[in-house]
Amino acid sequence: MSFTDRFARVREKWSLGRGPAEYRGKTVVITGASRGLGLLLARDFARCGARLALLSRNERDIAGVANDAGLRGADVLPIRCDVRSRKDLTRTIARIRERFGRIDVLVNNAGVIQVGPFAQMTERDFAEAMGTYFWGPLRLIRAVAPLMRDQGGGHIINISSVGGRVAVPHMAPYVAGKFALAGLTDVLHAELSVDGIKVTGVYPLTMRTGSPFNVVVKGQTDKEFGWFLLGDSLPLLSMDAERAAHMIVRRSARGKAHVVPGFQARIAEVGDAAFPNTVSAFRRLVARALPAAPSEQRRTSGWNSGSPLLRSRLARLSQRAAERNREVDSHVRRESKRVH
Repeated sequence: MSFTDRFARVREKWSLGRGPAEYRGKTVVITGASRGLGLLLARDFARCGARLALLSRNERDIAGVANDAGLRGADVLPIRCDVRSRKDLTRTIARIRERFGRIDVLVNNAGVIQVGPFAQMTERDFAEAMGTYFWGPLRLIRAVAPLMRDQGGGHIINISSVGGRVAVPHMAPYVAGKFALAGLTDVLHAELSVDGIKVTGVYPLTMRTGSPFNVVVKGQTDKEFGWFLLGDSLPLLSMDAERAAHMIVRRSARGKAHVVPGFQARIAEVGDAAFPNTVSAFRRLVARALPAAPSEQRRTSGWNSGSPLLRSRLARLSQRAAERNREVDSHVRRESKRVH
C-alpha cells in the first residue's frame, strides 16, 4: 500500500463509525454484491446502519456473503439475481418489498470485464456487457423509480467508470457498456429530480479490489492479463478499494451528480476534456503497444491466463485485495500464500 493510501486509510478510520445519518434504517439494494467493490460498499453501508438487499448472479457466492465479518450485525437479505434476466429482476423486487417494505437506495454495481483486442470480441461479448451495464440497470431503475416516487424520494447510484468517459483500448465491450450507463445517468439525474429522486454517477479509475483474477481475457491471454493486472496493482495507477468505497458512500450521500474517487480518475477525466486530440493520439500509441490479435479465437479467465505475473511480487497488492474481498476461491488463496 502506498503512503498516500496509508495516510487516507488512517484519516478515514476516524469517521468509519460516523456514517451518513441518512442511510440509517434505510433499505439499500446493491447489485454485484458478493465480492469486490459491491461487497466493500455493502460493508460501508452496514456501518451506516442500513438494511441491505445484496444481489449476485452466483448462488454460492451470495449465499456465503451474509457470513462476511464486515456485515455482522446488519440486517442482510442475500438474493441470487442475474440483472440481465427480466424474470430474476421481477422476482427480486418482490422479495425485497416483502422483506423490507420499501427501497430507498439502489446501487447498480454489477459488472463483467472482457480484456483483449476488438478483433477477438464477439457480439455475445458486447451483449453481455450491455446487458450487465445498461439493460440491467435500466430495468431496475424503471422498476424502483415509481416506488421511490410514491415514498417521497430515493437515491440511485450508478457505478460507471472513467472508462465510461475516457475510452480504453482492448476493453471495447466494457467501454461501450459504461459509456451507455454514464449517458443514462446524466439524463436521469435531471429528469428524476422532479420526483425527488437523486441520481449519482460514480466514475473511478482502477481500484484494487482483486477483480483481475475474474476478468475474461481474449487474444494473447497471458500478455493481455499481464498489462491489466499491472494497472490494478501499481499504486500510482490504482487506488485502495476500501478507501474508494468509503468515498463513494459518503460523497453520494451529499446528493452529488458526479463522484470521481481518486486523483488518478480526476486527472484522466479532466485531461480528456481539456486535450481530447492529445489524449486520442496517446490512446493510439497505447493500442499499438498492446498485444496483437492472434489468428485463432482464445478466451479464458484471468486466473487461468498463464501470465507469469500471477506469481510475481508486482501482483502482491491485487492478490491481497482478492483475498480480502472474496474475489478468489480457496485454491487461489492457498497458491497466493505459497508465492508470497
